[in-house]
Amino acid sequence: MKEYPLVSIIVRTCGRPKVLKRALESIVNQDYKEIEIVVIEDGSNVSEEMLKQTYGDINYQYFHTESKKGRGVAGNIGLEKSKGVYLNFLDDDDRL
Repeated sequence: MKEYPLVSIIVRTCGRPKVLKRALESIVNQDYKEIEIVVIEDGSNVSEEMLKQTYGDINYQYFHTESKKGRGVAGNIGLEKSKGVYLNFLDDDDRL
């Protein structure tokens, strides 16, 4: 059996769970399945409940910064938390 490397997709969001959901669907629909999704919410945990209810069966991690820190800080947190061999950034209003 061939082993496939883990790819971490770091998704930055900021209180927009409906927009985030579309971005996550684009990840979930990929053919490559060795994907870890790292969601970083810049601010309070607005999207956490949606993630638990909708995506409880996929490989994701969720973190929030409590107060607004900015896109760069959110991205750096995502890098620190990622476990993948390969990394990709995706903002909540983007699609794969």
